[in-house]
This record gives sequence, C-alpha cells and structure tokens, in this order.
Amino acid sequence: MDRFQSFVTFSVRLLVASLFLVSTACGGGSEGSSGTNDASLLDTSLGGNDSGGNDSGTNQDGGVNSDGGTNSDGGANADSGTNQDSSVGDGSVGDAALADGSLGDGGSGDGSVSDAALGDGSLGDGGFGDGGADGGMVPPPLAPVVTTPMMNDAVFGTIMVTGTGEPDAGVSVSVDKSFMQIGSAFDFIDGSGNFSVMVTYMGASHNDMLDVVVTVSNLGGSSPDTVVSVRHDAPSSIQGNISQSTGDNGGTEVYIRLYTSQNVIDALNYVAEEVITATDGVNLLPTAYSFNVANGTYYLRAFRDSQGPGNTSPDGQPTVNIDAQSGPVMAVVSGATTGINITLNQATGVLHQYSTFNVFSNNESRESRPPSSYNSMTMMEEIGMGECEGYYMALRTEKNSLATNVSPPYVQLPNETVITMLDDGGCDHMVKDNTSMSYDNQPNDNRFSFGIPDPTSAEEGNYTFFYEQTTDGHLHIQVDEIMPLEQMTRRREVTAPTSVTANTDLTPTITWAAVPGATAYDYSLYPSTGGSGGVNGHTTSTSVTISNTLADDTCYRFEIEAHDADSDFSSEDIDSSGRGVAQYFCNDVDGMDTVTISGSIMNLTGMTGDTLIEVETQNGTGQATVRVPSGTSSYAITVLEGDGIPMGSMTGEDRLRASLDVNNTGDPEDGEDNGYYFSLNGQDFSSSQSMVNIVFTPPVEVLTPANKATLPNNMPSFTWKDYNMTAGMGAPSGGFSYAVFVNDESNDDFPITVIAIPSTTLALDLGNLPAPTAHLDVVEMFTCIDDGGMFDWTATGSTSCVGGSATGSQTALAGTSLFDWGIAVTECPWPNITNTAERANFIACIANVLMTQQLYAQSTSREFTTP
Repeated sequence: MDRFQSFVTFSVRLLVASLFLVSTACGGGSEGSSGTNDASLLDTSLGGNDSGGNDSGTNQDGGVNSDGGTNSDGGANADSGTNQDSSVGDGSVGDAALADGSLGDGGSGDGSVSDAALGDGSLGDGGFGDGGADGGMVPPPLAPVVTTPMMNDAVFGTIMVTGTGEPDAGVSVSVDKSFMQIGSAFDFIDGSGNFSVMVTYMGASHNDMLDVVVTVSNLGGSSPDTVVSVRHDAPSSIQGNISQSTGDNGGTEVYIRLYTSQNVIDALNYVAEEVITATDGVNLLPTAYSFNVANGTYYLRAFRDSQGPGNTSPDGQPTVNIDAQSGPVMAVVSGATTGINITLNQATGVLHQYSTFNVFSNNESRESRPPSSYNSMTMMEEIGMGECEGYYMALRTEKNSLATNVSPPYVQLPNETVITMLDDGGCDHMVKDNTSMSYDNQPNDNRFSFGIPDPTSAEEGNYTFFYEQTTDGHLHIQVDEIMPLEQMTRRREVTAPTSVTANTDLTPTITWAAVPGATAYDYSLYPSTGGSGGVNGHTTSTSVTISNTLADDTCYRFEIEAHDADSDFSSEDIDSSGRGVAQYFCNDVDGMDTVTISGSIMNLTGMTGDTLIEVETQNGTGQATVRVPSGTSSYAITVLEGDGIPMGSMTGEDRLRASLDVNNTGDPEDGEDNGYYFSLNGQDFSSSQSMVNIVFTPPVEVLTPANKATLPNNMPSFTWKDYNMTAGMGAPSGGFSYAVFVNDESNDDFPITVIAIPSTTLALDLGNLPAPTAHLDVVEMFTCIDDGGMFDWTATGSTSCVGGSATGSQTALAGTSLFDWGIAVTECPWPNITNTAERANFIACIANVLMTQQLYAQSTSREFTTP
C-alpha cells in the first residue's frame, strides 16, 4: 500500500465532513482534466507500493513473494532532480545552500567553491572538498602510522596491527614472505583516526622474516605503504597421533588445523594446517602429525573431507553431520609437547544443524526503502527505519526446527568482515526496524538472514558461512562464491491475459516475455483480495496453464520471480534473483460485471517510456494492469464494477494510476518513474464505459537537501527550481501553488508537515516560515475539519478552529529519524488573502486535490536523516 495511503483515507473523511467546501469552484481536479498529474500529496510521490497491499504476497522470505514490503522510495535522479549535480553548487553557500554542483559534476568542480567554501570546511570535505576548483578530485590519504607490531617483533600466526590514519578510510593489512602474500585483512579506521586489525597468516618457518604492509584507501586512491618487518617465532612443537573411530570414512584427505582460540567466531583463523592422506573407505589408523609453534596455548581441530554440503564433492572444509570430525583439543606448549592425540568421530545429533545456505543478489525494487505494512485494523500503513527492499545482496540460511545445540550462524564477507545472521524479525510488519541489517521477515521462525543494500562489484567474492555444532564441537564451513554480481530486472511483460478486456477462461494459460538472464521462474496466482484459491508453482518455461478453476467475477494477482538458475534450491545455487511487479486481471465470463475504462494518453514531459496503468481499490487491492507501448496515444483497461468487487471498496473508493516507465524497469514505484505519475482517486468505475484521460507533466526539480543527506539541524530548509521555467510548455496554463510535504517514516499516520505556498516561492525554511499571509498549514486545516471543527483563515493569515481541535505541521523534527519529503504543484492559484471568497476557493481546491490525488505535478521523493 502507498506510503501516504493513510493520509488519503484521512482526506476522504475530511471531504465527507466538509462537502460544502468541495462544491466550491476551484482550478483543476476534475476527472480527466488536462494537465493533472498525481502527486503525491499522498500517494506515491513520496514513495508507494508495488501494487496491491504490500508486495509481500503469500510466501514471505522466499519463493515468489519473498521479503514483503512496499517498494519505491528514492528520487527521480538521486541527488538533484532531473538534472543531477547541476544548478548552483554543492555549495557556493555551504553544503546545502543551493544543491549539488554549480557548474555540474565536472565543469569547475562539484561546487563553485567546493563542498564547503562556507560550509563543510575551508576547502571542503578533506582538503579539496567534494569538488572544488580541481573538478571533483579527492586526494589519496597519507601513509598510516603503525603502532604495533614494532620493527623486529617476534610473532606467530596472528598479528594485531594498530595505528592511526585518515578517519573513516579503509585500511588493508597484508603479511608478506619474500614478497608473496601469506595473510591479509581489511577494516575501517574509526572516526578518531584509530585502527586495530587482526591478521592471520600461514606458511612461515621459524625465524623467517616477514613484512607487515599497511595501506589506507579512500575515494581518491591509496596511500603509500607503511611496512614493518617482523620475525616468525616457532621454536617449539606439538606432536601426536590422529585416528578415526566412527563416522563417514569416504575421502582421501584428513585436515588438521591449529588455532590460538577455541571460539567458533575464530573458526576461519587457523594459524597452521597439515593434510594427511587416508585410504578411501577405511577408517584412519593412528597417524603422526606435528606443528612447529611458539610457546603458548593452542587448540587443534580435524576433519575427514568426505563430502561437501548437499552431498557434493569434497570441498576442503568441515561439513556437520557428514564429515567425521574432532572437537577442539587443547595443547599447552612449552618446548616439545608430545602425546596430543586427536580422534575423529561421527556427530551425535544429526538434527543440530543449519540445513541450507545461499547468497544471491535480489532485486525487489530499483531503490531501497524501509519495510512497511498495511494495518487492516487501523487502515494505516506502518513504516520502519531499516532498508528491507530494493536491490540487495541476500544471505540466507535455515535452522532445523529441532536443532538446539548450535552456535549462531556466521558469515565472513569478501572484505573479511564477519557478521552474524539473525532471526530477529528486523523487517517484520510489527517490528519495522531493520537497524541490524538482518533483512529477516519473521522473528523466531528458524530462518536467518542478512542483507547488503545496493551491492556493487566490491561485494563480489567468497562468502564463507560457518557455525559450530556444540554437542560435539564440530564445525561447519562452506563457501558460496558470487562472481560476477548481477542485477536482474523487475520488468515483467505478461502477454496474456492482457486486462485490456476481461478474462473469460477460468483455466487460463498465463504467458510472459522472457526475463534477460533468467532460466527459471517461480510464480504465484491469488485472488487480489486474498483468501484461498491460490496457486504457487515453478517452471523453466515462460508460460503456465492454471489447472485450478478460477472464480468468476473475481480479480487475480499474478507475480513472477525470476532466477538465473533453476530455483529448486536442492539442486542449484542461485546467484541472481528478481521479483517482478505484480500484474492483475479480472474474470468475467458473461461480460456483465465489468467496466472498460479508456481515454487518451498525453505526454508533456519530453521523456519516453511505456505507460504502466493500474486500477485498484482505495485500500490497495489491485484489479487490473496494462502496459501501453511508448508513443501510444490511447489505452483501455477492464475492471469489475465498483460495487461488484468481492470484499471490495465502497462507492468512490477506486482509483486509476499510471506512470511513465522512463527507466524501463516495469516498476511504477521506481525512483525516477515516480516523478512521472498520474492518479485519479475517489472514483466508482461503475458505468458501462468510463473515460479518464491521462496526462504526464514534467516533475518538479528539487535542489536541497541532497537525497539521503544527514542534516545539520532539525529544522531543514527545502529549495527547488521554478516550475514555470523547468516545465516549459508543460507548465499549467493557469495559476498554481506549491505544497511541501515531510513524512516521518517511523510514524506514517499522515505527513507531519504539509505547507502550501505561492508559486513565486522557491524555498521553505521550517525554522523560519514565511509570513502568515504567505503560507497555509494544511495539516492544521485538515485536523481541524476532521475533528468536526470549522476552520477559518483570515486576511491577516491567522487561523482558528471553532468546535474542534487542530494540530499544526511539525517544524522542529525529531532527532536521529528518517524522513522523506517532496514538492507538489496544485492547480489551486494562491488567493488574494484579503478576499474571503478566494480564500474559501483555495481551501476547497486543496481539499479536492487531496481527495482525488490529482496534483498537477510532483517531485520524486527524497530522504534525509536528522542529527
């Protein structure tokens, strides 16, 4: 459901309470009027859903409808509207004065005086700023200072490297022997400029000289190396025998690994390894082993490499419940230490395990957005703080439901950071807070996950999954390599049924165009209103014939998830997945219960793309979708009549919405498409033929703050470009006004700030609002009327609420919270404040616009975080 859907519901209640206002004449807003475009006073302009309720479907956390949530968010062109990094500088007057790049992202830098002349520092962010006169270059960092180890220190196996360097930069540490790397690690320097990195190495002999090489890197490049020479110290030894008593005796290799810790979190950090040859099919007889070490306490673990996970070939790693293993064996070494014997055996608890592990790129919308849910009790959408949608790297595993004696599941990422996978419901519809980055849909369901939003080539490499079966102390380690990283498109072209006409085949064959890179598809088909009668399935084809007889006079939701390999997880490892936007169609065998909506399509934006059209009920229940090829000037879409929708809407609650697919994603809530949007709300498509003309108008180009910025204070200032200038011939022919919206994503009742201002105003500072005669607090007006009061706006700009209570817009926002904001254009001319009739007309016009969601134009949504 749309992020602002609850505000729409609120608006409808308002309009019922104030019909005397709606009947007053006002500019725009009539059905099919030219130049009307959705906006999002309430709908998708500041985000939205992925058609129908939430895009969560039936099968959360896997399958066709995984991971739930509405999709969208993000601005049309990320940092600065349609013309990125243009306008007046990131900041000639500081880091937010007038946007992102006075002469463009390269002309004379990302800002005439850089990202800070009067803002972030004398020469911007770190010397030369985010641009400055040097054209956007960031200087590489200075060489780090290494505190430990010191030159010629004696080391063994593990080295703790500490020192100082550029704050927040990356720091790489390698251990080299004769210029060959035998160990490496990566971490980040903290905000104070300190780092502490532990690096493990193998392959050195007693008294070998090694080089510890430390390098710092940032966007500008890498620092010179700092090199410290140390000595490998291994004068003592551990000796003993290894043998096998029980367990699988397949495989010819037995691995013995030496650790300085028995903690499972250190399972990958062994300091030495010896491989012993065994006879396939025969238990290992006592065989000698030895390690040269420094004096100290050590732990030995061993396994016979019989098979990898899923009965695959031996993989060089211990596999719980398949490979015979030993638990950790302690050895306290002082000189030559003998008699440290190791025995391999079978694990005693076959159920104590995590049964699967998979890493893959998952695409659920073009841009990330917080988790959301629609509360059917309160009729409100609920928004959280974390990012659980969008394009992300998904790490998932599932624990046997009877398993108890297992450690948490850990994964070492390609950059060697170790994370803990979680089953905390961080994206659950009740928790709605994914600060842990778990990407987990439901707490305590034995499904563990972790997500990396917006992955790049830096996320390519090995993902090493590991845990301990604590009953026997056995380890499980497996590696999933992602190379290369792929993003699978969400665009799905369902070619039949088309929704141009009603579907009359109750056992239809559903067909769709092949998704590039996909070889298999999961699909689901359910009544759009929910309930039974659904179908889930899997196919390697691009069509499926539904064997179940569908219900007549019912609308259905069809959704496809594409995979780069056969998504039968027992046989294939999926590296790329993309869940498509849901499609809808309605059944009507006798043709007596549907209505065809049609009209013209006018595109004033100068952009090209297919037109995506959907009709849904006000509570987000989809009915029908069509895709109209680019350049087509008309459309038709067939839906059930308004009063004939099973469990459907009341009269006047349907809506038609359309978006221009400028990014060719097939996603109407795509970050950029969401600026080219049309919506007609509050309809009851119940006549035999309904006419709605779709008009796409240019979006409002916002300037500051930058998308996803962290603000310096809790009273932001918003700036945007003159719509009359940027829209050109697409600007309204009559007068108009702007409306600025701010929404708190952690409490999505309705926008916490809605301020209407004249079309001559191009900035709004919440800390210094315009004169009372130059702005109208729409939240104050609406809350008054909704409470049964009479709202009055006087010639001096003062307001009153007689017979009710009113709550005004927030101007001081909560700290450390996530907000989104946008600018809308309404065909409501700013009134002569001294004229009572004009003031009444303006209020009525704003109310009607909010009910129908027919804003003339809107910006793409942007996010910011308060300090």
